[in-house]
Amino acid sequence: MSTALIVTADLGGNLPPMMRIGRELASRGWRVVVTAEDRLRTRIEREGFEHLPSAGMAYDAALDRSTLASLRDVPRLWADRVRGRDAIAAASRIGADVVVVDVLLVGALAELESASVATVVVAHSTWEGVRLWLGGPLGVLMRLHGVRPMHTVGRADRVLVASDERLGARSAMPNNVRVIGPVLQEVPVPTGPSSERPLVLASLSTVAFPGQRDVLQRLLDAVGGMTIDVEAGTGSAVDPAGLRVAANTTLSRLVDHGSRMPAATAVVSHGGHATTVRALAHGLPILFVPMHPMMDQPRIARAVAEQGAGLVVPRSASPERIRCALRRLLDEPSFRIAAGRLGADFVSADGARRAASEIEAVVGHVPA
Repeated sequence: MSTALIVTADLGGNLPPMMRIGRELASRGWRVVVTAEDRLRTRIEREGFEHLPSAGMAYDAALDRSTLASLRDVPRLWADRVRGRDAIAAASRIGADVVVVDVLLVGALAELESASVATVVVAHSTWEGVRLWLGGPLGVLMRLHGVRPMHTVGRADRVLVASDERLGARSAMPNNVRVIGPVLQEVPVPTGPSSERPLVLASLSTVAFPGQRDVLQRLLDAVGGMTIDVEAGTGSAVDPAGLRVAANTTLSRLVDHGSRMPAATAVVSHGGHATTVRALAHGLPILFVPMHPMMDQPRIARAVAEQGAGLVVPRSASPERIRCALRRLLDEPSFRIAAGRLGADFVSADGARRAASEIEAVVGHVPA
């Protein structure tokens, strides 16, 4: 039995593709072990994987930080080498054939360079998004912590970009990069609308961004005057207490997108990669409200809009502007047609299968 060690952290949309790839490896007979913070133990063990704790930097992605605090804490987290040292010890203890590392944990990846074990990086966004994260301002700050992000990623045995080229600008890629297609959490099973009224799912990230509560309130005000049903989730990023909610809206900490998307008509999202590919895989057009200019959200939102599968409004948009854009998204069939076309391609790409095959190629199970 071959063994894969997955190195990850609780950063929102990064987890689902890592877990899905782990499930695909397990279905092929691999032993899958995950090293991550203790609060992920239940989730990891529910997947059927073994959990090993990491003493890496503690980080609460739901904590509402100021922009300056984020610029201080995020690069420190991404550049943290303790996770890498824990991973080296774990890989030796379990006899790992390969270590699969989240692209954001470049400090861990840098530490793993000293170990004699194959390394595969999983990028849960577009290659353009990876370059923005690791080569932009956050990358500069990581260099101050002693990590050269793009250089480090370039030395991995393989970098798997779990996205579609239509979601980001085309650019030259190193020889170790493979675009494998989106890694979906589930295979969509269409059921059609559950009622005559359109159902709209709304979420502005489980990761806290400055001003997120105010944006969410304007969104709730916008949908309150529409003849639709809305299920809105705040995640752990925003406390729902005190938010104004109309009679047509259900507000909760968590909306189970996997069970609700088959019956939905559209999605309102911040433009996170995980939510975007999941919605499109279900053939749902998206109204984007990007929450942070330094993340991949604005670029993903723009790319989907250019494909005709969504619309974009700024985070400063008034309720009236949000309502007008959402009304257009619901009324014009072209958006749903374009979303269905993209989603069908995402499903057929089967990114999880391709990821597992690339991992097996790295360790010599099949020809590269």
